[in-house]
Amino acid sequence: MITSLPIARKAALLLVLSAIALGGSIATVSSWRTHDLSFELIENELHAVAEGRKGALGAYLLSIEQDLLITARNEQTIDAVQAFTDAFRELGSGAESLLQKAYITDNPNPTGSKEKLDTAGSGSTYDTLHARHHPFFRFMLEQRGYYDIFLFDTDGNLVYTVFKELDYATNLNTGEWKDTDLGNVFRGALAASAADPVSFFSISNPMRPATAHRPVSSRPKSRTRRARPPVSWSSKCRSIGSMPSWTRHGRSERPAKR
Repeated sequence: MITSLPIARKAALLLVLSAIALGGSIATVSSWRTHDLSFELIENELHAVAEGRKGALGAYLLSIEQDLLITARNEQTIDAVQAFTDAFRELGSGAESLLQKAYITDNPNPTGSKEKLDTAGSGSTYDTLHARHHPFFRFMLEQRGYYDIFLFDTDGNLVYTVFKELDYATNLNTGEWKDTDLGNVFRGALAASAADPVSFFSISNPMRPATAHRPVSSRPKSRTRRARPPVSWSSKCRSIGSMPSWTRHGRSERPAKR
C-alpha cells in the first residue's frame, strides 16, 4: 500500500515516523537521566545522614568520657571506692555469696528492679556504705541513661554495681567472668596511664546480645601513691541507636539476668 502512495506523501510519512522514533529516543534518554539524577540525590542524602550520625556518635562518646572523668575525680566516688574496698575485704572469702544473697536473692524487688534497694538491713559496714552511696550512683545512672555503673578494687573484685547482676561481687581476674569483656575493662583501666585515663572497649564476646552495651572505664584520682581502682560504666545500645540524624576504653556483656 505504501508503495502506491505518491512520493510527497511517502516523504511526509517518513518525516512523521522519524519524529516519533526521535521522540521515543529522547524520552528514553530523559528517563535514564532522571533515574541517574534520582539515584545520585538518594545517594547524597544517605551520605549526609551517615555523616550526621557519625558526628552525633562522636559527640555522644565524648559526653560519656567527660561524665566518667568528672565522676572518677569526684570526692564521693573516691571515698566510695576506698570504703567499699575496705568493707568488701572485711567480709572475707565469703563476700561474694553474702553480698549476692543480700542484694540479689533476698532483694524484695523484682528482676529488673534490684537497683531500687538502698539497704539490705543487715547493719554491716558494707550495708551502711551502700545506703549512703547507692542513691548517688543510681541517680547518675538514671539521669544519664547508662546501663550500669561499676566500682572495682585493685585486685579485680567488683565491689559495687548499681544493678546487681551475677557478676556483682565476683573477681574479674580469677572468677567466672574473668574472660569476658568486663575482665578486659578492669585490666585495661588498671593499666591506663595518667595521660590517657579513659578506656573504651568494643563488644567482642557478648553473652547477652539483647542488652549489649558500650563499655567505658577509668580510674579515680588518688590522694596517695597507691594504685587507683577503676570506675566503669556502660551505655545502652538503644541510646546510640536513637540518636537523631541531624546531629572513646570499659564494660560490656553481662551474665544472666537477675
